[in-house]
Amino acid sequence: MFNQRGTKISSLSRIDNSIESIKNRIDKLDQQIADLTKEIFNAQLVRARSMFSANTNFIQGFQKRIVESSVNNSLEWHKLRLREISNERNMLQDQLDRYTGKFWSKKIRKFFLFIVAWTFLALLFSVILLGFVAALYLLPVLALIVFSYIIIKKLNV
Repeated sequence: MFNQRGTKISSLSRIDNSIESIKNRIDKLDQQIADLTKEIFNAQLVRARSMFSANTNFIQGFQKRIVESSVNNSLEWHKLRLREISNERNMLQDQLDRYTGKFWSKKIRKFFLFIVAWTFLALLFSVILLGFVAALYLLPVLALIVFSYIIIKKLNV
């Protein structure tokens, strides 16, 4: 390929330009994600205010239903848009990682974090389950202690 001056453009310079454009696009998407998150938060505030407002007459009740309906529609749209932008950002990040050679290292790191998280949750569940089983096995011992205490109290009286 040749540029306007007639000099040859190497594939590395095209990839560098592509990397920069992907980084710029990711930055723009990050800004859009931040803006959408603020909008979702503001819509949640409006929803909370309308829920806790005093409903004294029919007109205010009607107005409250209209506000809640429009806030719910706005929230759904913003959440859908946020999912779309996040998916686009993830695809661009994967593409950037492929260009820079970090794709597989990030995938392996994510896989190991996934394994560690599930292992931790399995261990936590096992400890809780063992605690319940131990409590179940200790019930006869605790019952014996309580009955002994009751019998000793009755004998002393």
